[in-house]
Amino acid sequence: MATRSSVSAITKDGIKAIYIHWDGYIGGVGKTLYNNYMNQEKIEELINIGDMSSLAETIEESSKSCYRDSPPKTLRDWNFHELYNNFGEGLDYHYFWNGHQWYVLDRNTLPDLVEERLKQL
Repeated sequence: MATRSSVSAITKDGIKAIYIHWDGYIGGVGKTLYNNYMNQEKIEELINIGDMSSLAETIEESSKSCYRDSPPKTLRDWNFHELYNNFGEGLDYHYFWNGHQWYVLDRNTLPDLVEERLKQL
């Protein structure tokens, strides 16, 4: 069963978000983002790939799992209501880059730093 997530970032064009179908939990997408995508340029490159099946450690590998014709969505803000409107109610985790750090939001907790959640694993 999929653990669906979204990833968004503040970009020069506003808040952009993509959907990732597999491994959205903290030890999956969260850990991959924290370990491999920690600068603005690389994060924007990742977001520009569009929706994908799974997130990999490199842009090249991640782009192999992208869905055709699935550009990033533009969001007004990071609330779950808008995320559901864009990605559906089955979304489990949402990761957002504020320009300096990764945060995670799920249906059961307040936003938290990904770094702090990884320490709990």
